[in-house]
Amino acid sequence: MSPRSQIQNEKIRSESTGKILEAAFRLMVKDGYESTSISQIAKEAGVSKGLMYNYFRSKEELLNALIKKTIRDGEKIMGNIYSENPAVTLENVFRWFFNELRNNLSEWRFVSEIMLKADKYPFVKEIITIKMSEYMKFFSDLLTKLGFKNPESEAYIIGGLMDGIGFACLVVGEEYPIDEMEKYIIDKYCKN
Repeated sequence: MSPRSQIQNEKIRSESTGKILEAAFRLMVKDGYESTSISQIAKEAGVSKGLMYNYFRSKEELLNALIKKTIRDGEKIMGNIYSENPAVTLENVFRWFFNELRNNLSEWRFVSEIMLKADKYPFVKEIITIKMSEYMKFFSDLLTKLGFKNPESEAYIIGGLMDGIGFACLVVGEEYPIDEMEKYIIDKYCKN
């Protein structure tokens, strides 16, 4: 049997890394970051614990990779909901957000857990700070095009609303008036 080529090795590494990240995400969404062990992730991914450490030196490094993958996935989604019409783009963002809360609340719980521990993990705080700045600019640019006064402050209000609604859905659950809030925010910012 001939040795594997570099391309074959890279493909195997990519597939293994993908399996590990998917397993880690499933387990961390279900049980939380701190309650999920490297051994559990390795078992769920179908790889040895030693192989896990070959790809990720620590659980924090795995979390870092998981956050970056989640951001890349989110950026693809944002690319798909963009429209030349800023009101349509903003409405698409809101609809996506509310659909995520309806359909993937456990994933939002995990994201919230990590965000609340940003001071404990400096790389998390750095990533969140960068992404928040990018999102605020994105919202501010849309609001500027829509003619809102003080679009930068309004962007932060939108961010705060989305964070607050997300946390309220986590705490209150089905009792939260999510449909009414979706309509209210879309009417306020997109039907102007």
